[in-house]
Amino acid sequence: VGLNEGMVLLSLLGPHVYNTQRRQMVITIDDLFLGANRATEYVPGFVKDGMGLGKGVDDYVKPQRPPAFTFIGGSEKALIAR
Repeated sequence: VGLNEGMVLLSLLGPHVYNTQRRQMVITIDDLFLGANRATEYVPGFVKDGMGLGKGVDDYVKPQRPPAFTFIGGSEKALIAR
């Protein structure tokens, strides 16, 4: 989240995993940055659990699924996801 490429306020970094059967991009978050400072270790436990901070795709056990974007359609200039 930011105003432009030079002014990023919140950055959530993690690997991207694409599930072709469901057309989903799974969201996993390893690190959280506020401004240019890493803030992962300062996030309260209930927030870490709620957003799945530090969890990988394999850490979710059924019936839980990791958060994901489902791709509905796309073109050269647009991507539609929910």
